Parts: sequence; C-alpha cells; structure tokens
Amino acid sequence: MSAYLKQGDLYPKLTGDLNADVTGSTVTAKLRRYHDTTTMSKTCTIVDGPTGIVEYQWLAGETDVAGTYLVEFLVAFAGGIPQRFPQRSYRELIIKPKVG
Repeated sequence: MSAYLKQGDLYPKLTGDLNADVTGSTVTAKLRRYHDTTTMSKTCTIVDGPTGIVEYQWLAGETDVAGTYLVEFLVAFAGGIPQRFPQRSYRELIIKPKVG
C-alpha cells in the first residue's frame, strides 16, 4: 500500500494501521529512501491503542526531498520488546516533485 505527497506538503499525515494492541507502547516510524542508507526516525502518536492506529504529523522541511521511501513502524511494547510492522514487507511513501 502506497501513500502519496507532493514535495513540501505536510498533509496527509503518515498513518499506520498496525492491527495490534499498542496501548502503553512507543511507536516510531522508520523511513529510508530507496537506494539510500540514511534512516529517519519519527515518533508517532497513538490514535487508537487497542486497534493499533498511529499517525505522524509532518513538520516543515521533512517532505522537501522527492523520492520513494520505505516505511516501517517500530513498536516498543511494555518491557522494551520490539516488533516491526508491517512484518511481510514495507509501506511505501512516494513524494512527487512539485511544479515550480
């Protein structure tokens, strides 16, 4: 499943439906542009803990570089036990170049 933005846009938020109870956990979105080794980490807000709905509100400058990014959500459950979502692959974020 892909999400799309235009360069410099701050909406829509980055969202995740983790389908797991993340109540009391810490959730971090990890993003990496294809063919790059730099990883960005963004702390997510838990919108609905029992169903695993999380979101991240972009800040100015974070969507300025066009490209295709791999996205996964790292959940630190109680006791620090980590698990990454989605488990079978990655979400994809595509930031398209703006016109002018």
